[in-house]
Amino acid sequence: AGVVVKNKKTGVVGIIDGKTRMVTLAPNSAKLALPAAREMTNLQLVGYPDQEVLNAYKVSCAGQIYIAANSLIYETSLAVAKDFPGRSTVLSEPSCALLTATDVTFGHYIGTKIKDSKGKTKYKAYKVQKGKAVPFKTLGDYKKDNLTEPPIVWVDPTFLSGLGLGSEIDLGGGTKPTPDPQPNNPKTYTIKAGDSLTSIAAKFNTTVAKLMSVNGIVNADRIRVGQVLTLP
Repeated sequence: AGVVVKNKKTGVVGIIDGKTRMVTLAPNSAKLALPAAREMTNLQLVGYPDQEVLNAYKVSCAGQIYIAANSLIYETSLAVAKDFPGRSTVLSEPSCALLTATDVTFGHYIGTKIKDSKGKTKYKAYKVQKGKAVPFKTLGDYKKDNLTEPPIVWVDPTFLSGLGLGSEIDLGGGTKPTPDPQPNNPKTYTIKAGDSLTSIAAKFNTTVAKLMSVNGIVNADRIRVGQVLTLP
């Protein structure tokens, strides 16, 4: 256990994880820094029929779940791990000893740094939710959203390949609605839903008494939507 091997015939690489078990590495498996593989024949590997493909993101060592990223493993919580796809691959102690752990804790927030054609670095933040990487509109939005979790972990862009892409999160409040334009000196006003004589008087810098007098209104509460008022 704890030996990295490569099948000479098929080219499949794996980690011997027990007396009959081998954890194989597929193109979409977690990218981990491992020792060079020993080449072996089919006959030499026939004694390991119990095989499992390494999860793309999660491994479990001694009951602790880790997220695999940047060729390292990061300690994480069960709540975070559940939002990454697939079942965590449980590894034996000798296999876990091959992995390089970091003291950084992995939360729901990840980010990428990509250089454009002009050499300028572009930053993008995401929140992992239900198997999807949900992008933030800006890094400022990420900072507003992350109040209690570990800070963002910057990952290689290929880390996103196994995650779906969610709809963009915009915490900036969006675009403020443009108020309806009003004439500089309107002569009339059509009552809309939610209007009252008090709100209309304030809107046109007049008084409720003047509005009632000009329009022959006896009861200030007896106005209706669509009614046209003459403004003093």
